[in-house]
Amino acid sequence: MGYKYIYLVRHGQYNMDKASETYGSLTKLGHYQAVCAAKRLAEYPVTAIHSSSLNRAKETALSIVEKFSGISLKSHHLLKEGLPYVPNVIIKERRLDKYAIKHDKERMEKAFNGFFTPHKIEGDKHEVLVCHGNIIRFFLCKALDVPIEAWTKFEIFECSISVIKIKPDGRCLVQSFAEVGHIPLEKRSIL
Repeated sequence: MGYKYIYLVRHGQYNMDKASETYGSLTKLGHYQAVCAAKRLAEYPVTAIHSSSLNRAKETALSIVEKFSGISLKSHHLLKEGLPYVPNVIIKERRLDKYAIKHDKERMEKAFNGFFTPHKIEGDKHEVLVCHGNIIRFFLCKALDVPIEAWTKFEIFECSISVIKIKPDGRCLVQSFAEVGHIPLEKRSIL
């Protein structure tokens, strides 16, 4: 049996102005960041590319797919952004919907259980998941087997790449987190 490598890519910088027609779409910088990430990922023998169903992730993933012939993009609602955990005091203080948070966590659990499975045949498998900062941080907590509450302790750059290696017995090893060496210093952003 081989190993499975999951490359977690956060989407590029996007327009956050809700009044704008292009809200949720990548900015010019975001497109540049996506191309940088695509060039870096082209160094790996990627076999599948998945993205969140949200526009900023799909646009980022489309830049990545262009670097690989014969691979099509698969969009998944399970990879959408959300809040996996928020302390009750903050839920009350900010008037957050505790049921939406519970639903987000359940959805993220389903995504983890679906994507972070051992590779049961010979050879290695390399998959890219283009998604969002919160769900990537959730995946990291799950992979490290630390409490989900720790998700807020990670900062993650846009178009950063995190790598998790899954052993045949299902154990996860974090090989890198929020790598941004492929993006020039002045082009890095974190929102």
